[in-house]
Amino acid sequence: MHPSEWNNWFQLDNPTFYRRVFGSPDAATLVPAIYHQLTNFREPDHCLNFLKIRLLHPDIPLPGSESALTTFVPSIDLAPLVDQAIRDSRYQLILGALPGTCW
Repeated sequence: MHPSEWNNWFQLDNPTFYRRVFGSPDAATLVPAIYHQLTNFREPDHCLNFLKIRLLHPDIPLPGSESALTTFVPSIDLAPLVDQAIRDSRYQLILGALPGTCW
């Protein structure tokens, strides 16, 4: 099924759809299957929403690299996501380096 049809089929917007997929007990099976669909159909909005939720669930293995999906997303849409991921990782590093520090 083409990713653009998922919204109608499941009657969910993209962010809600991906939150449910990644939060599902079957995420280890669903996420790789959806990843393959996105690499085949190249839907920028779906790829962006997949990547946004993926950042919250790095423990779920993918059959390929996240960068494969970034090529389908316009840079202007991808830049804020990358910026936020960098800020989050810096914050985690700071907290990890200063145990017991409360921000």
